[in-house]
Amino acid sequence: MKPRLARFVPKPMKSLHLCLATLALVSTASLRAETEQKAKPDVPPSVLRTYDKNKDGALDEKERAKWQADLAKRRDKYQQERAAMLERYDANKDGKLSADEAAAAKIEMNIARTEQDMVKGKEKAQERMAREAADKELQERLAAAKAAEEKAASEKEAGKKPAEGGSMMMME
Repeated sequence: MKPRLARFVPKPMKSLHLCLATLALVSTASLRAETEQKAKPDVPPSVLRTYDKNKDGALDEKERAKWQADLAKRRDKYQQERAAMLERYDANKDGKLSADEAAAAKIEMNIARTEQDMVKGKEKAQERMAREAADKELQERLAAAKAAEEKAASEKEAGKKPAEGGSMMMME
């Protein structure tokens, strides 16, 4: 008969297996985290597409400096635009836009954007009309040249001398 205490004492092989399994699990998780960290570049893919000139998958010192300089320019531009908006729309000069001030700013900016869109639309319409007029003029010239060639060919068949300038039209 086995003593009762022996049932609760783990067997040495079971303990060894349990320790090895735990060690394998921890090392695998650690290795996976390390691999994922290495796989993730420290810059977004869009930045790599723009700034990685030698296409090695990483930014060297020169490329990173260009990226940082461009970021600084964009931040400065944003801050200037924000300051200009506050100057223009902050009616009570408290340094921030209240809900009413923001609503008024939004309305004014939408009106300005609509006016800009109308001007652009008008310009595009004028450009389209100019292209259509030029196309029509070209088609008319081609039709006149073709008619002159056909007339010259029919006169030649009839035995007449072609009229001066016949198919030799000057094109501008």
